[in-house]
Amino acid sequence: MIRFLLDTPELIRRMPWRTLWQVVQVVRLGIHKHRNDAWYNTTFSTRYWIEKLVRHLIGELLGHEGDHESGLPPLAHGICNAMMHNEAKQRGLLLDDRAEVLTDLLTNREWLADQVRRVYSQRRAA
Repeated sequence: MIRFLLDTPELIRRMPWRTLWQVVQVVRLGIHKHRNDAWYNTTFSTRYWIEKLVRHLIGELLGHEGDHESGLPPLAHGICNAMMHNEAKQRGLLLDDRAEVLTDLLTNREWLADQVRRVYSQRRAA
């Protein structure tokens, strides 16, 4: 991948480097916080990653400038969640419960309200 980047100056100019750096910081802080590679070697459900992603998107929509623990933007955390979800899927470590998650997103207002409450409670606890 690095060779590809180096051979493609147009791509290097257009990469979102600031955002990538923030995502790297999220991963770094997660390694420090959890002190292991559990996220990398454990099977998680789609729901696990999507709920985390949705909470960070809600934080962004509510105007939160930084995550309550790291101070990094909610979108950096959300991008990290999306990347980890995709990595787990590619490595065969993802329990596919997309249909249930999609049903909750589209029909279960309480599920979405619970995600908003969790964001608010995290902010108050910080």
